[in-house]
Amino acid sequence: MNALNRLEGQAEQVRTVAVADNRYRFPLLLALVLLALDIVITVRVIKP
Repeated sequence: MNALNRLEGQAEQVRTVAVADNRYRFPLLLALVLLALDIVITVRVIKP
């Protein structure tokens, strides 16, 4: 029974890491899109 509790605790830790990863995925993707947009706009302004 004690081994089962340890396995359950390990699965809970993995689930917590996965939720934390999902929480930051959208803001990081948004930042990447904005950075790419900024680079494209800057290049177009410099080279008319």
